[in-house]
Amino acid sequence: MVGFAEEFMFRGFLQPLFIQKLILKRNGLFLGILFPALFFGATHLLNLTVNNNVPQVLVQCIYATFIGFFFGVLLLKTNKLVPLAITHGLINFFFLLGTLPGIKVSENIPEDALGTTSLVGQIIEYMVPMLLVLPLFIIGIVVLRKVDKDQVLKKLEL
Repeated sequence: MVGFAEEFMFRGFLQPLFIQKLILKRNGLFLGILFPALFFGATHLLNLTVNNNVPQVLVQCIYATFIGFFFGVLLLKTNKLVPLAITHGLINFFFLLGTLPGIKVSENIPEDALGTTSLVGQIIEYMVPMLLVLPLFIIGIVVLRKVDKDQVLKKLEL
């Protein structure tokens, strides 16, 4: 349900507001999608209240920003929010699988003498998901360049 709520808030509510305010400015369409994506990523800092692993949460914020931007462009192209919300929910579900007791996600991360993961190991472990979604961010930028501003203005009825 969190995926649905976040999509309706960030892509369904905030993104149209930002686009309406910024679309007539230079790079306004890009910024109208980027700002809600940044807010979406920043809200993941709330995970620090339940997870004291700062590097993991910071990478999650960047990951969420990249995904949020890509989803924002998809919404602009398809004008369909529900499939994005379902996809978001599925992403959350599969990431939660790794937190279930008895499931060890990574086994080859180097540990120090105390048995804790080294900082280098943490960086490697947390960078992998970000590297997987970086292409989505880049694809979002490429697709956004092909979006017709006039059609967006028509959709928003400005």
